[in-house]
Formats: sequence, C-alpha cells, structure tokens
Amino acid sequence: MSGLSGRIENLSPEKRKLLAMLAKKKKQSEPEPEATAPEAVDETEIIRDDQFFSLETGVFPEKENVRKLYNAVTNQFNAGGFGNYAVFLNWGYLPNDNPTFSRVTLPENVINRNPTRLVLELIGDTPLDKNTGVLDVACGRGGTVTVFRRYFDVGTVNGLDLSNAAVAFCKKTHTWPDTHFTAGDSENLPFADESMDVVTNIESSHCYPNIEKFYSGVWRVLKPGGHFLYTDMLHTVRIPQLEQALQDLGFQIVRKRDITSNVLLSCDEIADANTRLYADGNNDNVISNFLATPDSRIYKEMQAGQQQYVMYKIKKPERGDHVG
Repeated sequence: MSGLSGRIENLSPEKRKLLAMLAKKKKQSEPEPEATAPEAVDETEIIRDDQFFSLETGVFPEKENVRKLYNAVTNQFNAGGFGNYAVFLNWGYLPNDNPTFSRVTLPENVINRNPTRLVLELIGDTPLDKNTGVLDVACGRGGTVTVFRRYFDVGTVNGLDLSNAAVAFCKKTHTWPDTHFTAGDSENLPFADESMDVVTNIESSHCYPNIEKFYSGVWRVLKPGGHFLYTDMLHTVRIPQLEQALQDLGFQIVRKRDITSNVLLSCDEIADANTRLYADGNNDNVISNFLATPDSRIYKEMQAGQQQYVMYKIKKPERGDHVG
C-alpha cells in the first residue's frame, strides 16, 4: 500500500476519525458547483399541426397526438387566470329563426352562455329524472357534465375523455356526488352493456378514425329506450352514409337539425375572444380552425355548405319495438 491512501491507513483510529471530520467540514464550506438543469421539454406545451384532423386531406392524426393536443389545451387553460371557468370546448349556439328545443332559459350574465346553450339545445326535451344515468363521451373539461348537474336532476353522470390532463382537471374541479371521470378511447367505451340511459357526444366524432366503431359502442352501452344525443360538424356528402350506419345498428333518428347558422353566429361572437385563453407559440392555423374563427378554413367551409353542423336526437328502441 503506498501514497495518500497508505498513509491514511497507517494513522490511528482516532486520527482517521478526526481527519474524516475535517474533510466533511471542508466539503460543507465549499460552494456547490452550479448544476446544469436539463432543458424542460413538455410535448403538450405547444399545439402543432400534426395533432389536428385535416378536413382538406381527410387524414386523421395519431391518437397519441390527439391526446397531446387536448392535454396542451388543458394545460394552457390551467395556466391562465380563468382556467377554472374555461370548462367548455364547443363553439356554442346562438338562437335565430330556427326552432329551439331548450327547456332552460339562461340569464343574460351567465358565464359560458353560448357553449351552455349548445348543450341545452342538444338535451332539449329528452326525458330525464333522478334515476337517469348519463355518459358524456369526449367530455373535455366537463362543460356538458356541468350543464347536467346545474340544470337537471339526473342520476350518475360519467365523463370519458382521451386526454388524461382533461380528466385530471375534471376530477379536481367537478366534485358533485355520483359524478365520475375516466380516461379512455371513444372507440372503445369502457362501460358495461346497457348501463346508460343517455349518451352525449359533442363536436368530437369528426376526428374519430373509426366512427362506426364509436356508434357501435354507443349502441352497446345504451339501455333499450335510451337516447343518444349527438351533435358535430360533419362533411355534408358523408352525412347520409353516417346516418345509414346508425340506422343499420337499429337506432331511430327521432330528430335531425342543421344548426350550422346558429354555430356560425356563436363563432362570430366568441371565437376571437377565446383565443386569449391560449398561450403564445402555437400553430396559428390550428388554433384558428380549432376555434372556428371567421377567417378559418373550417368556418368558411361551414359557411359554404361543405360542412354541416348537425344535431341529432337518436333513440335505441325498446325491446320488441318495430323499427321501420
């Protein structure tokens, strides 16, 4: 044994202990070297063009990218000063000469007035009571669930969303009894057969790669006599095919409404204001289409009739009912 380690080894136990104490004291007195922090990379921070369904090409993004898109939306909303009030992601509804079916009259100063109106129009005259079990597919930040809880006396309400960040926000924010939120895929509904009285889906299905699989899942989880309340912007030429897919499953389309003009009126009023909820650095075209601002391609396609915003009241017949 040689060198420093050898000399230390030859010291008495008492001197070795004293030397260790002096070394420890010296180390504590020395400044810590400045750490080089790794660059923070959060893939959900910025909204990108590969996270959004392309109406022009018909290309669907990877579901993981869709999840990141809605995680980004939730994270940016949460970072703003009004995050807890930003619970809706739909484009809203403004009344005009079209028939209206909402049974609730909102006060003028209600927060999120137009998006709330859209949900109320969708619920319309659907029978609800304290035993009605509700599933909102693609619940986002819980806006539709909020409408059911604030304006109606219903039973258990479930919200499902692909975005784990949105589900975490909902669990923290919407704490009504018998209200549950689950992270999951709209095309693979994680609920039991015939377990729901009402299923809602708002402004989401146009980006499902397999929309027929979603319809089939809704049929499975709905009880006989239950209602599927469904509204979305859809390609005009594709609407007959989608309606046929619903009818082939056995659904009855009780009522169909073209509410494109009502949605465009709402976009005129609120879309630009909604952009203030988002952080800088996002893809401007994506945000514009996501919010259907008047200068966006989506808005112009609805205006030209290439896209229709349709609203359906659909029923799963009771057992034994004749479907004609």
